[in-house]
Amino acid sequence: MEGCLLHIGKVLFPRSFSLSAFLLICCALTVHAKTVVIGSGLGFISVPDMNGLNPGDVLAITPGQYSGGAFNNLKGITITNNGGTVVFSGQVTLNTLIECVFSGFQFKNVTGISIRWDGNSRRCIEKNIYFQDCTGNTNDASDHNPYTGDTSSLKLYMCTFDSLTLFRSGMVMMGSWGDAAAQICYIDSVVFSRIRVDSTLTNGVEVRGVIFRLDAHDWKVTYKGINTVSGDVGIFYIVGNGAIHDIYRTGGRGYILRIWNTGLKSVGNTYFYNNIDLNSMLYGSLDTRMDPAQFTQYVTGGNCYIFNNTSGNKGDNIGYWAALAVVGIYAQPYICQTRNNLGFNLTTRGKPPITMNQSNGTWVSDSSNNMYFDKPDGVVDPVTGIPVSNSPVLGKGLILPLVQDDYYHNPRTGAYDIGAVQHSGAIIPPPPNQPPVAVAGAAQTITAPTGTVTLNGSASYDPDGTISAFSWVLISGPAAVTISNANTAGPVVTGFIPGVYTFQLSVTDNSGASGTDQVLITVNPAVNKENQLPVALAGPDTTIYLPAGPYLLNASRSYDPDGMITSYQWQQISGPNTAIASSMNSSEVDITHLEPGLYEFRLTVTDNLGATSSALVKIAVDQPSGPGDQLTVFPNPAHDLIQSRITSPVNGKLRMNIYDMNGRVVLTNQSGKSTEIFEESLNINSLAAGMYTIQVNITNRKTLAAKFIKQ
Repeated sequence: MEGCLLHIGKVLFPRSFSLSAFLLICCALTVHAKTVVIGSGLGFISVPDMNGLNPGDVLAITPGQYSGGAFNNLKGITITNNGGTVVFSGQVTLNTLIECVFSGFQFKNVTGISIRWDGNSRRCIEKNIYFQDCTGNTNDASDHNPYTGDTSSLKLYMCTFDSLTLFRSGMVMMGSWGDAAAQICYIDSVVFSRIRVDSTLTNGVEVRGVIFRLDAHDWKVTYKGINTVSGDVGIFYIVGNGAIHDIYRTGGRGYILRIWNTGLKSVGNTYFYNNIDLNSMLYGSLDTRMDPAQFTQYVTGGNCYIFNNTSGNKGDNIGYWAALAVVGIYAQPYICQTRNNLGFNLTTRGKPPITMNQSNGTWVSDSSNNMYFDKPDGVVDPVTGIPVSNSPVLGKGLILPLVQDDYYHNPRTGAYDIGAVQHSGAIIPPPPNQPPVAVAGAAQTITAPTGTVTLNGSASYDPDGTISAFSWVLISGPAAVTISNANTAGPVVTGFIPGVYTFQLSVTDNSGASGTDQVLITVNPAVNKENQLPVALAGPDTTIYLPAGPYLLNASRSYDPDGMITSYQWQQISGPNTAIASSMNSSEVDITHLEPGLYEFRLTVTDNLGATSSALVKIAVDQPSGPGDQLTVFPNPAHDLIQSRITSPVNGKLRMNIYDMNGRVVLTNQSGKSTEIFEESLNINSLAAGMYTIQVNITNRKTLAAKFIKQ
């Protein structure tokens, strides 16, 4: 125990922290995390349990396109890509994960659910995921599991969903279809941050369920065209509570938030602030109520605080109204406060434009320091929400400790301005240019000798401008190809031979920002032709000098002329037995613990039809030399005689030993060195053909070494 305490330093643990938990942390500190490369670039990928894994390990998925995946019963594992694009075209199931990270993937053209959360998961992170043309929910955790009052029965607990991008896809998260009274599929303490939604396939709902202590912030939601899907909706359609802030929504329909305000085991406060809601055609920005019918043995009521929001240019096409806040039942002692909000050009049909009370006066509301204008002219920019110079909203708000900055994260200093953006008397720069999104299209498979593919980047878009330039390049493949009109959205590519090709699309917007995406083109061999062997390329022979760091064996240039390589296998066949490899079945392998000598590794590659081929690579490891010291051997290769030239300020007795690759001395010579540059000839006629090491020792003070080849 004392050793563990000294190792982790001085830490203060809570009183409830158990001895067993402390021992678990101490033991975990002694386990070295490792990276395990999985997947072959296609098919279905699955990891069912922690067999062979330890918390802290990384599952790195080989780049490629996969039909789906399943990761079950894992703890403390990071699941990510292995340095390249990993695309899923089918559902990935995440089942009963604890403290895991799922990051860095693309989901394209998925029919149905993209990511299905089975079982109960906690303290997990999903981040940096891109969804395109996924017809179902991008995340689905809907379940009928009952809540028992214990966190272990929560469907999701303390989970974070960060930096997700949805393009023409379904909901961000589908939780419960029911309500709190049903006591099923409860979600608690979740974060949805930095979410980008473009051209949704839903009726406007992005997050639905019974969710307590929700933190949703920094969203950019852009709905293009006319949404014809019906329903009484909100981007967040929940029973529960939380903080919904720094959301920008333009277009579409429905509220930003529709909430039945409740708390789990405690008062459930909801905070709605710094949100900008523009140009929708149905309902206002917020619909909130506190309904006792939702109360259970675990659920109670809550308060709602609506501060510093901007809502404008909102229409209505069903005979209802589009007030900024529509407030329902808030029976005492619960309250709803509405302060410092800005509205302009709202369709309210005679109703109050900022706070519309639909609960017949049964609640007590503080509605103060709000402003409404028929038009944004002279008030704010109707796109950014930034107040114009001399705007009547400047300095007219109450100072609210909860709201420390504005939508653009500029600090609110001095008197608060009305609305979601603080002017502070200084010029506020426009929001930073958002980079364009490159969409390289779906992967394609063709059979030779068709040999022609049309690439399609027409789905690329710029969220705040226009695409001004396209550029396509070949990143990898077994042969050079011809890209006609490479600077257009849809170039034609010819000159294929069988194999897998990766093309990269780069797009540039009208402000000079750029974005990239990649697409795989698989060219299968022509029908009824004999399979050609794959080509194994193990890299060039090389010499390195001590001290030596990790050496990378690299077979990534290997290829199959009429198919694809499906597996790699490395084997050490000679040299000192000290070498340690990160993995021997990957295209790239790190080798460590190298000692002086000649190492030889054999690479074997297998193609998609089971054919194999091999290649060898040699790595010579030499001792270091001091500044100015040098041993040169020539000619090299040599047949009968070699000439050695020794450059060193050290003089005296000189011994030359020649070693074979097994480290045995095969030839010895002694002489005396009296000049800084000294030359000596050796007869090597008796040696067998091969590589040798010549080692020179001068009076036991200086040792030099070099390699030569005997022909």
